[in-house]
Parts: sequence; structure tokens; C-alpha cells
Amino acid sequence: MLFAIAVVLFVLEPLERPRKSLKDIRADIYAKTERRTARR
Repeated sequence: MLFAIAVVLFVLEPLERPRKSLKDIRADIYAKTERRTARR
């Protein structure tokens, strides 16, 4: 499941903001996963 999420984010994030830095992408992924775990 994590692999699928990683693939989706890896594909979608660059399309949304191509100039985004790797650190920002990692921060977004972390925030998204935090939100998902918090909703449980």
C-alpha cells in the first residue's frame, strides 16, 4: 500500500509543481501521510 501511495505521489507531485525541490516534496508526502494516519 505504501508503495502505491509513493508511486502516485511520485507521478502527481512533479506534474502539479515541476519546480518543487525534493525537500518540499518529502515534506508534502510526510504531511499527507500524517493526515492519513491521524484520520484513523
